[in-house]
Amino acid sequence: MFSIANEVHKRESKGGIGFELILENPTCEMPAKVMSPSRVISVEDIESKLKAAEERRKQLEDQKLSSIKEKEVKGFEPPTQKITIADIESKLKAAEDRRLSLEAQKVLQLREKDSKGFEPPQRKLSTEEIESKLKAAEERRKSLEMQKIMSLKEHDAKVLDVRSKRSDIKSQVTGDQV
Repeated sequence: MFSIANEVHKRESKGGIGFELILENPTCEMPAKVMSPSRVISVEDIESKLKAAEERRKQLEDQKLSSIKEKEVKGFEPPTQKITIADIESKLKAAEDRRLSLEAQKVLQLREKDSKGFEPPQRKLSTEEIESKLKAAEERRKSLEMQKIMSLKEHDAKVLDVRSKRSDIKSQVTGDQV
């Protein structure tokens, strides 16, 4: 009923002592680890996956468009109440009255400000000052233009570099598979 342990292993750790009792030797051999074969991805597989993804995108877009069309159809319902011309004219009259009262208030506010004597200081610029400001603005514009051109050139260089690396990688991938 009880079997005697063939081996006893004692382990000590911070938490205390641990014992491992081996009652029997293993009855069967351990199977060797089965490694799955590495998957080789071909260009056709990639293209088929890209086509499937594009089809899924198109289906999703079609679903979205159809749902939007359904919402538009549902959203457009004829009014349940009859709107008469008299109702519309009364609403227009009320809106016109509100607009006129707001304009009158604004006019009064502006007159009060004028009566206080507020006048912004007016300074006449000499032709020399105007010319210097124009020159400064032209210089700023040119410097910004040059900065933009330089950044675009740098961007183009990076794009060409990335494209060349991409074509190298693509040629290596297709070269390895052939």
